[in-house]
Formats: sequence, structure tokens, C-alpha cells
Amino acid sequence: MKENEDYILNEEKIIQAKYEELLSECRICSSDNSRKVLDKAFLLAKDAHKDVYRKTGEPFILHPIEVARIIVTEMPYDQTSIVCALLHDVVEDSKYYTQEDIREQFGNTVAIIVGGLTKIEINQREERNNGRESTSQSATLQKIILALNGDLRIVYIKLSDRLHNMRTLDGMPDNKKLIKGGETEYLYAPLALRLGMARVGRELEDLSFKHRSPEKYEQLHQSIQKAEPRLDASIDNFIVLIDKLLENYTIDYHIDKIRRSYYSTWKKMERDKLLFDDVYNYVSVRIVFNNNEGLEARIHAFLIYAIVTEKLQAKRASLRDMIKTPKSNGFEGLIVDLMFQGRWIELQIMSSQMDEIAEKGFISSNQFDPKKANDWQTAISDQIEEMIKKKETDLSSFFPTIHSSDIYVLTPKGDLMYLPKGATVLDFAFRIHSDLGLRFLHASINGKYVDYTYKVKRGEQIRIISSDNQMPQEKWLNYVVTPKARNSITDYLKRVRRNYVGHGAEVIRSISESVKINFSKEVILKLRKEFLCENDDDLFLKIGEGRLENAVLLKVLKNMHSPSIMSSIQQFIKHLNTKETVGESVSLFDPKKEYLLGHLVENQKYKKATCCNPIPGDSSIAYLSENKEIIIHNRDCPNAIQLNAEKGKSVVKVSWGKYTIPDHLVVLQVEGVDRKGLLLDILNHITNELDSNIQSVEMRGLNHVFRGVIKLYVPNKRLLDKLKSKISSVKGVTRTTRSDLSYR
Repeated sequence: MKENEDYILNEEKIIQAKYEELLSECRICSSDNSRKVLDKAFLLAKDAHKDVYRKTGEPFILHPIEVARIIVTEMPYDQTSIVCALLHDVVEDSKYYTQEDIREQFGNTVAIIVGGLTKIEINQREERNNGRESTSQSATLQKIILALNGDLRIVYIKLSDRLHNMRTLDGMPDNKKLIKGGETEYLYAPLALRLGMARVGRELEDLSFKHRSPEKYEQLHQSIQKAEPRLDASIDNFIVLIDKLLENYTIDYHIDKIRRSYYSTWKKMERDKLLFDDVYNYVSVRIVFNNNEGLEARIHAFLIYAIVTEKLQAKRASLRDMIKTPKSNGFEGLIVDLMFQGRWIELQIMSSQMDEIAEKGFISSNQFDPKKANDWQTAISDQIEEMIKKKETDLSSFFPTIHSSDIYVLTPKGDLMYLPKGATVLDFAFRIHSDLGLRFLHASINGKYVDYTYKVKRGEQIRIISSDNQMPQEKWLNYVVTPKARNSITDYLKRVRRNYVGHGAEVIRSISESVKINFSKEVILKLRKEFLCENDDDLFLKIGEGRLENAVLLKVLKNMHSPSIMSSIQQFIKHLNTKETVGESVSLFDPKKEYLLGHLVENQKYKKATCCNPIPGDSSIAYLSENKEIIIHNRDCPNAIQLNAEKGKSVVKVSWGKYTIPDHLVVLQVEGVDRKGLLLDILNHITNELDSNIQSVEMRGLNHVFRGVIKLYVPNKRLLDKLKSKISSVKGVTRTTRSDLSYR
């Protein structure tokens, strides 16, 4: 009994100490009134979560305290934000407190925010309990996105909640890590970065990467640890030089080191086929100055730039003036690459206010400001309004809004407009006005005409030429990335389709009446089978668009009871009976277990995703699709990450069994210094290492440098890695990397 009392007493001390730590870091918590309100929220949350423990074994109340602490240290906040963070799980988890109780004790605003957070959690829990978790992620993510159009504090608290959950994910099963990691990489990290919260975004990226791809994370971690002493020494020497260059000027400044996230570093290495040592801006140097009164910040920044570049060589065309044209998330500063001791170093120059915005978002971390929040919401209002209007549950059309870096373009009047990277002139036209997009003929870029496929570039001035005779085409959908453009085109095509369908139905009715046949469901069904149409609308559309001539339709209707019709029906039935089935492999899929693949596993039918081409031994996932096919993706494939986020219950980790037959096609890129006999040496290693078929070899040499592409069949990743190592050991070879099958 005494031991139990001591344990409870110690637990109480830990909880109270954590709460006091939160208050000590809160700038606005010192007044008696604020302390009274916060104490009230803390005690209510503590009572609501009494005797409840997390899977890590700690009292649950520590979670809302930590969420509130993240709000205080990383987000723009006010007293309401902290109160809501402390209470965010109360209504969902407690049997005793309702949203009305929260409203009575803390007011309407707190009740609305807590209610918004509760709806998100309850939606996910109910879907999971009903066995529909594969769709619940989409609905949950949709609610978070739509919260962007309401009180942004809901989003801040949800981001803080996710950050703390990711920090404490170590004890969870691997499949849970995959799902949470996918959600985090797909939505939460990009959303934090889109809000300008660089520190939170970087940590979410790294935690997702760590739990989703632990092997690659650890491999990169070891590379960084090995290189860090040398990197730090070089950066420290660079900072000493900067201090020396600025010491004779009355500039109030300090210098910070800004490190890329592991995840963005790994992505850059994968995308550009780089080794870690080739990533020159893993660490950037940031000069943060306090602006002199009467001196504009941009002029102050250029003054520092001029002083520094007097002695240090800047890379040609590397200066980015993001003070004059800031990013849409508010990021401002001068950025330039400088040569120092034989390597390039990225230098950022910004005021103290710019620095705070760069790390914590342009809404400002000093105090939550509804006006600034509204400014940010206005910047993405088109996308949010489109989602609300469409009641979208598929978020794929929205993600260019938060996943990509924005670029700015100019209207004919010279006004700035931001578009997602990869946007085309069609996106620009629809952003100006839907009618202008629908009547798009071509565009003029800086005086040069381009068609609808043209992707806009930073700083281009765009003029749209339209025509009343122009009509949107379905292929336009392949060349837009913004929701407004996509939805406008889709709506137009649906209207046109409805018109054609209606016209087609009237044609059948008219011709049927002309040959004395009743216009009935039986007649339509027979016509569908005769003309191989899946449904009524497809039949009507084919006729309405003129793809099925009236004369042919008339002939068939006249011979409605002829053997040809019966023959078509029989062939149709035969086709249905001989359709390929998925097989028994679906029964082997268990959402709670790893999916075992191997030559010895019976009744197994699966597909390897063509987007990433997994081979035995790759870190992979298995996805049970809606039509009951099992599809294997590499874990780091963007499509796999999206599936983890949206279809978590239908995704499991793959365990590869024994594969010894070399029947998996891979592509190797080989680079190095050309010499006589090099190709022969490489091919000898391949034939000696593997009893394998080489599909093709292509080698090109220029100025004593060669690049080659080898397509060959391997049994598994272990032997592929061994082969890559052997090829890399050949004299003259500097790099051997694996690419996807689409590489040319």
C-alpha cells in the first residue's frame, strides 16, 4: 500500500513539474488572470484523463501538456491556443465532459476549437471501429485541410499533437509506424512548411523518414556523423571570416547554422544521384541582423552582401532576392552561394523578423494574429473553396497547394501571382477567372506564344489569349495542377457529357418509335450488349457524340430479334464467365501481419508497381486495392507514401522470402573515367557474379568521361547490392546507382 501511495505521489510531482515547465516557457502566462484560466484548464484535463496511460506507460495528461509546450515554443499562440491544447483530447476521451461543458467554463471560441479537433479524432475512431479505416484517413485529412478555412489554431494544435505523437512512436508496431509516417510525410510536414514553420516541418520530415525507412535513415545518419567534424570545421572557419569582414562596420548581427532535414537531404541525393559529400548546402550559414532605424531591411541586407562578396566569390546567377519577391509562406531573405576553401557554402542574409518568419511562419510567433492568419488563408482560398464546393474526399488535387514550392509570375499589369511549381499557363488562366480558362486559346510569355502545355517559370509575365469558339478538352486535365483549373475543366466536361447523353437517348427513342419498337430497358440492354457499352450512359454518349451512326442503330433495331443479337449476348455472357480472377492471395492478406512473399508461398498472385519496380529484398509494402488486387510498392515510392496516408488499413509491410531465380529487371547507371577495355571489365563482373540475362547495354563517352545504362535481371536486392559493389570497384568507375525502369 505504501509503495502504491509513493508511486502516485511521484507521478503527481512529475505531472506538476511538466506543467510548471510549460508555464515557465510561456511569455503571456505570468499574469494572475492568465494563470487562473490555465490552471483551470489543466485541472479539468488532469481530471478527465485520470488513471489513463499512454502505450509508452506514462500518464496520458503528459501528452496534452507536451502539445501545449510545442504550441508555446514553436507556434504563434495566445492564451486560447494553450487552453485548447490542454483540453484537446478531453471531449473525445472523457465520459464526463462534453463540448457544452467546455463552452460553459471557457467560452464559445475554446468550445469551437476543441470541437473541431474532437470531430477529426472521432471521425477516425468511428471509421476504424466500423472496419473502414482505409477510407477514414482521407476523411480525416480532409477535415484538417478544411480547418484551414476556419480557425487556424485548430491546425496548429493538430500539428503539435502529431509532432508529439511522432516523437513517441518508437514503441509502436512497424505497421503503425508505416501508417503514421506516411500520413506525416504526405500531409503534416508539407502543411507545416506551407505555413512557414520550418523547424516543425523539418522535424516532422525527419521523424517520418526515421520510422518509415529506418535502414536508409540510419545509413544517412552514419554518413552525416562521419562528415560532420570536417563540415563543422569548414563552416566555423567560414563564420570566422564573415565576422572579420563585418567587424569594421556598425552592424548588429549574429550568425546561425541552418541544417537541412535528413529527409530533404536524402531526397536531394536520390533525385540528383548524389553522394552525401556532394550536397553542398546540408549546412547553410545565416546572418541575422537587427535593422538600423531609417534603413530599409532590403538595403541593409544588400549592404552586408556587398561587404561579404568583396572578398568571397559568388557563384554566377546564384543570388536569390526573396526580399523583393518572398515565397508565398512569407519566407524572405537574400540567398547566395559563396566559394570558400574549395567548396560552395550557401549564405542567407535576413533581418531578425525575417529569421523568425523563416523558422516559425509569417503569422509571427510573438502573438497569434487573426488578421495575419486571414492573409495566409486568402492566399490559398481558391483551393479551399474548391474543396468545400466539391465536398472532396480525394485530396490528390489539393496537394500541389501544400507540397510544392510556389513560384511567382506576373500578370499583364505587372501584379504578382503565386502558382505551385509545375503549374502551366492553363493554371494561370483559370486562376485569373474560370471563363478565361475555359476559353483558353494560347498564351503569350514575354511576347512569345506558347500552347496549353507550357509550364510557367519564375518571374515570367503572362498574357492569355482566348476565343469564344474554344472548348476545353479532356487532355487538358493532364496539364493542370491546381484544383480550380481541374475542377473547372471537369465540370465543363461533365456538362458536355450530360448534353451528349441526353441527345443520344432522344435519338434512340426517336428511331425506336420509327420502327414501331417500344423504348424500354430491355431494348437499351440489348443495344448495350450489341455495341459493347458498360452502362446506359456510355451507349447514349456514343450515339450523342456521333461515334455510332444513326443508320447502324436503325439497322440493329430493325433486326432486334435476329441471331446476331443473340450471338452477341452469348459472347458477352461468355466474356463475363471467363474474366480473370484475382486468386486466393487476397485471403492471405492480413492488415495486422507482414505480407510474406516467396517462391514457396502457394496461391500467390500479386503485381509489382511499375512506378517503383520493387525487387525481392527491397523495403516494400503490400497494398490491397479496392478491386482486391495485391500491389507491391517500394516503401519510399511517393505512391506508397500516399497509400500509407490515405489507405492505412489496406497497407502492410512486406517480408520477402527466398528468391533465387534472376527474373527481376533492374536498371543500373554507371559513370566514370573512360578507358580502353572498361566495358568488358564491367560485363565480366556481371557474368561472373550472376547467372543472369543482360537485356541491354548502352555506353556513351565524351571527353574521357563515360555514362552507361545497363538493364539486367537479378534474383534479389542482396545480389544486386553485391554486383553494384563489384562494378564500383572496377578501375575508372566512380559511381553505380540503380534507377527506375523508365530511365533512358
